Amino acid sequence: MIIKREKFKNKASILGLFTLILVFSSMLFLSSCGDREKSLNVPEDTGDTKEKIKVVASIFPLYEFSREVGGDQAEVTLLLPAGLSPHSFEPTPKDIQTIEGADIFVFNGAGMEPWLENILSGIDNSDLIVVDASIGITPLVVSDKHGGHDVHDEHEGEKHENHEHPGGIDPHFWLDFTNAKIQVDNVLKAYREADPGNSALYEERAKAYSGKLAELDVLYKDAFTDCGAKDIASSGHFAFGYMARRYGLGYHSVFGVSHDAEPSPKELSEMVQIIKDKGIKYIFAEELLDPRMAKTIKEETGAEILIVNPAGNVQLKALESGISFIDIMKDNLEKFKMGIECK
Repeated sequence: MIIKREKFKNKASILGLFTLILVFSSMLFLSSCGDREKSLNVPEDTGDTKEKIKVVASIFPLYEFSREVGGDQAEVTLLLPAGLSPHSFEPTPKDIQTIEGADIFVFNGAGMEPWLENILSGIDNSDLIVVDASIGITPLVVSDKHGGHDVHDEHEGEKHENHEHPGGIDPHFWLDFTNAKIQVDNVLKAYREADPGNSALYEERAKAYSGKLAELDVLYKDAFTDCGAKDIASSGHFAFGYMARRYGLGYHSVFGVSHDAEPSPKELSEMVQIIKDKGIKYIFAEELLDPRMAKTIKEETGAEILIVNPAGNVQLKALESGISFIDIMKDNLEKFKMGIECK
């Protein structure tokens, strides 16, 4: 969904008219000065003073994608406070003002931002470009079944926004790096709309970053070709389903797509039994979630705990240090390789 606006086009027209008047006045002045023309130093308008495009991204991956594509032409804000799970976030009045003052707002969709519709309906900015970064992605449907959750793809051509499923749509699109590339492309389209004069710059940056995602995809694919096990058990919510689908791994999670609803004793018991039956030695807990469930499963199964980050958000210290999505994914890979005994 994109709300078209003319804000930057109008600014460009005004700037162009001002520049034309300035140049014409300078020519008249220089002509009247005769030979003194050579000694005058008229500063060239380089366009450096052009206002940056203000972008607000709902979650960390989209924040990084927006920064990478926008470069020096953009001022990107992460709406989500550092250290908070996206599933626990509720916008404040200040957050709403931040969105309202932006030129571009990028969101993930598929229920990652349940507050979205109510907030956008009250935004007083008809020029705001609103970007659904999930457009073009084939979603993964999570059905509430034994000890985890089974998955299947949405039917070809169906739009995930209009369907209800017992378990729901997995919103963690970016954990399949081919999906992440689609999200980058959707961000790129917004920048082209906002600032067509710099389209070539945005395209170049998007291509470069998509290349990094392609390299990451190869890195993961190679890593999972020779592993002692093929099943991943998670004590968190169903976050890594896209990764599992992409690389042919089994994925078992005690929670569904959101960690808000506690699993029943029966679901927990079934998860414990799966871990025992499959001889799973490690369980994966999420960095920003309560570790108590992981500890409970460890006590029941003897499996060790490894901490991974689905990258929906990061801790404040990590954000301030400049950690990247690529960094997080590489760190996760080392944990997964250990957990399923990859060579």
